[in-house]
Amino acid sequence: MKLTAIIILSACLAAGTNGYGQKVTLSEKNASLEKIFKEIKKQTGYVFFYDVNIFEGAKRVTIQVKDIAIEQALNEILQGQPLDYSIENKTIAIVKKDPSIIRGASLPPPTIVRGRIINDAGEPVLATVTLKGTGKAPTSTNDNGEFVIQVGDLQDSLIISAIGIDLLEIQLNGRTELTINVKTKVSVLDEVHIMAYGTTTTRLSTSSISKIKGEDIGNNR
Repeated sequence: MKLTAIIILSACLAAGTNGYGQKVTLSEKNASLEKIFKEIKKQTGYVFFYDVNIFEGAKRVTIQVKDIAIEQALNEILQGQPLDYSIENKTIAIVKKDPSIIRGASLPPPTIVRGRIINDAGEPVLATVTLKGTGKAPTSTNDNGEFVIQVGDLQDSLIISAIGIDLLEIQLNGRTELTINVKTKVSVLDEVHIMAYGTTTTRLSTSSISKIKGEDIGNNR
């Protein structure tokens, strides 16, 4: 009985150990960060989220590690880089470090805000997201309308801009997770006109369209 209990306890401890922290093995020489992140994703299933322009100024990396925690690997990869990361569930967000942090100032860590932008039909919107009142470069949504942005204060506001929508300002009000619904503008070119042989829009019309007054219709009866 005691032997059975020991075996069960050992199995539980082993399972707990295997499940504690995702391990990665890397052997890269003078590799780009994008290449290394793809390798980590391949080994772990973790998804990386970052702006396409974020690697400007980043250094190439040489790393040789075996079976280390993913957090330890990321710390080594980003050591000396102008970048930082945060992990939530199985998503790793890569963001720019605040310049004052790079200089070594002791400041609280940046806050990461995640969001998704959809239109009135529930479809993802390709948009630009800017932190209001700062000189920070804007970020863009991905194909699913999702974005990640670094803010200094959860009372800041985000400016949403995209083709076909009105400029929109969203105040965070302490939120770090957002779903933003935007309304699509109707272009003047898409206004419907009635023609003798059907309906069309100004955008598609290639013939002239005459306006008829109500009294003209009455005179033709």
